[in-house]
Amino acid sequence: MHKPFFKVQPPVFRGSAISLYPDFFLRVRIPWAKYLALFGLLLIFNRAGAQVRSLQQVLEEADSNFPALKAYKADLEAAAYSVRSAKTAWLPSVSAQHQYTFSTGNNVDGSFFPNYGTAFAPSGGTGPVNIYQGVFGSFTSVTADWQFFNFGKVKAAVKAAESVSGEREAAYANALFQHQVRVADAYLALLVGQKITEVRSHIVDRTLTLKRVVDAAVRSGIKAPVDTALVNATVAGAGISLVDARRSVRFYQMRLAELTGTPYDSLRADSLRLFNLLPSTPERSRTAETHPLLLLSEAERNRLALQAASTQKSWLPSISLVGYGFARGSGNSNQDGTRYTDFAHGARYQVYNYLFGLSTRWNVTDIVRLRYNYKADLYQVEKAGYLLENMRLKLATEAKDADTQLDLSLQQARLTPVQLEAARRAYRQTRARYESGLTDLTTLTQSITLLNQAEIDHYVSTGNAWRSLLMKAAASGDLSLFLDQVQ
Repeated sequence: MHKPFFKVQPPVFRGSAISLYPDFFLRVRIPWAKYLALFGLLLIFNRAGAQVRSLQQVLEEADSNFPALKAYKADLEAAAYSVRSAKTAWLPSVSAQHQYTFSTGNNVDGSFFPNYGTAFAPSGGTGPVNIYQGVFGSFTSVTADWQFFNFGKVKAAVKAAESVSGEREAAYANALFQHQVRVADAYLALLVGQKITEVRSHIVDRTLTLKRVVDAAVRSGIKAPVDTALVNATVAGAGISLVDARRSVRFYQMRLAELTGTPYDSLRADSLRLFNLLPSTPERSRTAETHPLLLLSEAERNRLALQAASTQKSWLPSISLVGYGFARGSGNSNQDGTRYTDFAHGARYQVYNYLFGLSTRWNVTDIVRLRYNYKADLYQVEKAGYLLENMRLKLATEAKDADTQLDLSLQQARLTPVQLEAARRAYRQTRARYESGLTDLTTLTQSITLLNQAEIDHYVSTGNAWRSLLMKAAASGDLSLFLDQVQ
């Protein structure tokens, strides 16, 4: 589950990533007008080509395009066809064959073991001498075998196949739910990053305005030249923070492009007016038994149980209706024993036969092997039951933690407006005192820093409150607890 963040930690880029941006942030002697122009260009550059997408659009695109979810869907389709395949076991087995041969017809009385079908059946009647001259022959047959009664073996196999399909369906539902949570969390993180970038841009404007006031005061001799160096450092620091904020936004844009499986170059999140209100504590939540993770664990246990039942029944016999018919041709005449070596005589049928009856087949010694397999399956079912109980305990703990995090996040978010208003009032008063010569620039810089942090804390805490609600929805297994309030 995703924990709410209380401080923005932008991703760390190694190497010279910051060199992608102009290096004017580190220069303190460039006139303020150039600062403003370059910051404006950066803002236009970062907004150019941005594609605004709502949360619902992003979730739908992730469901349709994310390759891992497509793999789950393909697996689900494969399981559905496996069920159809298992149901075909009810159909009779019908096979037909036709052959032409060229062989001798010598034979002797007695029986032989067919060696599991690897020995050729002798043909022809007995004779006083061996005749090695071969003749052509033909043989056509049709065999039907219908296991009309099998003591529930086929039914158990079909149920086992259906349980596999049910497990894969639960696996897809869980994968979709977990992925939607990740997408929504990344979307909120991008939204917070966008707001922080806007705040950082306003901070840059504020520091540039301050720079203009300080430069005028220094030029007129009212303030000491050291104030110019201090304000230039403040402006440079604000610019660096803005670059870091935009770097964080870019990271989450790429993260969302990956999670949605779409080639977005620059995606912007729709604000959804989330920063104008706080989420409310949900009055309802799904029971733990309907969480996708639990449903998946239950589906796995059900699959193992039905596979064990199928193993148990597989040793039982089968009763079949059988039918058999064939036509036989040979170059050896069945009338007077004349041998014809041409193909026409050998291919012509001479005799016809048919057979109908009941057949029972039962490999009695299989019961020993299948009994051990059945015991192994039962232990797998027991293992799945223990894992299911462990999942229940884990989800119960996460649900309690989510409730706590949501409560604390809401408390924090309700305090930040008070902090922000106080910081704004302190900044206005300190700036007025500085312009009147009653305080120094260091004190004014401290008030600016407090105001900047208060503005950022306000948006971060509000974003944390919404992410905490998302965490509660994830722990409850019901994303609608979050989506109903967002939309």
